Parts: sequence; structure tokens; C-alpha cells
Amino acid sequence: MPFPLESLPYGLRRRLRELATPYEVNMFQTAAPNYSYLQPIQKGIYQRRFGVELTIDEHSNFLAREFWQILPISGFLRYRICRYTVISNYKPIHISKYNLEHFSLAPRCINFYRCTIDPAFIQYFVDHLERRIRMLALCETSITSRDVIKVICAANVFKSLTYIRISDCDISMATWIGGALKTPRIKTLKQIEFFGAQPTVFDIKRHKFLKYFRAQRKGFNIHITIDSHINEVSDEISALFDKHFQRRQPRKHEKFVTVNFNTCFVLRKKYR
Repeated sequence: MPFPLESLPYGLRRRLRELATPYEVNMFQTAAPNYSYLQPIQKGIYQRRFGVELTIDEHSNFLAREFWQILPISGFLRYRICRYTVISNYKPIHISKYNLEHFSLAPRCINFYRCTIDPAFIQYFVDHLERRIRMLALCETSITSRDVIKVICAANVFKSLTYIRISDCDISMATWIGGALKTPRIKTLKQIEFFGAQPTVFDIKRHKFLKYFRAQRKGFNIHITIDSHINEVSDEISALFDKHFQRRQPRKHEKFVTVNFNTCFVLRKKYR
């Protein structure tokens, strides 16, 4: 919430410039350029980057890489990331290592790769995003609780998502939908893909799946690719889809689900 700097005691106002990080001073000076005790002007060196990977190495050090080249993180140097960001190898024990003050995060696509995401980290990351995300990918990634999904679906920066890809993850469809139902829907979402899913992907209560699916925009679709042959999960598929869906190719603007690219389920008209 907004805090009136003038209400700070005299001593703290004098110390504010000294205690703040270079990035924080720059933000203060941008918001209040004429405020006393924030001089001298903090100037940063900004570099525009197409895409950057933020990772934890084998020695638990925080690194930034662009096309395998390690970027220096020091002083007043800041990077503006404008297209995509990859977050890799993160685990909750690394939260103290993560320092995003040298980055201006404005990507359109985010990929979490081989991470274990907890609510504290996803909230910290969301707070540093400067514009809305269009695509979210989670690959070989797990979450510590369903609250992670709720943070994602509730955050303003994810309200323009059009595509979500969940690949080779322990995040089930039930987990995603269960978390998403606790928040207002993302009106722009066009597609969710579960790639390399286990047969347990279909272990979701039918009424919850239907509630989530019906709430989505026209043309919304879910793609499910499982490692097993479709005949091995025919009972699970029938239990989830046969009552409310019919097997056929979708028409324009119809919502549908595909399994292994060749089996398509379209929501029956009376349930739309």
C-alpha cells in the first residue's frame, strides 16, 4: 500500500538513501524526483535482452545466462528481458539466493524447467513481472501445494494468458483445475496442453471438470498427450467424457478436448 515518505522520522529519511539498494533508489527517484535525501541521482546501465535463463547451478549459485553465456550481475547493471524468461533448477531452499533487483522482467513467455515451486517463490516472481504474460510453460516441474496455481490464476500479470503447456510434470489436471476454480477465470485462455501425461491425468471428478470447461471462452480446448496407448485408458476416458461430450471433430468456435492427437471430444450442445 502507498506510504507517505514525509511521515518518516528525520533520521530515517536521512538514512533512506544509504539503506536502499541501487534498484530501490532508482525506483524512489523515478516516483519522487524532487524528494530530499535521495540524491545523488542513481543511474543504472540498462541492457536489453531478448531472452534470459535464470538458474541455480550445481553449487547453488544464482546465475543468469543468455544462449549459455553467463551474464555479469553486479553494480548498477540491469537487464530488461523483453521476450522470454526461463526459470530452471529452482527449489524452495534457494529462495535466499534469488535476487531479481538487476532484472526488469517484461517477457511474454515464461518457462519453469526442472523446478519445485512453492507459493512464496511464485508470489515473489509475480511481484517482479512488469507486464502481462501470454504463454506459461511448466516442464519437469512440481509444485508444493495447490496454492501455487491459485497465485498464478489470481495474479493480474497472468490475466492475458492464451496458452499453458504442462509437460512431463507431476501437476495433474485435477490439481490445475482445482486451483483455478478458486479464482476468477482467465478470460483470454485459448488452450491448455498436458504433454507426456500419466494415465492418472484423467483422475478428476467429472462435475469439477465440466464446471471448469463450461466457464471457458468459445473455442477453448485441452490437448492431452499420454505415454500409454489410448486403449489402455479407455475406461477412464469414457467415465470422464461420455456423458457430457461426443466424439467428433469440432466446428468453428466449439470447445473440445483431444487425446493423443486423434481422439476428439466436443461438449454436447445442451451442456454449453
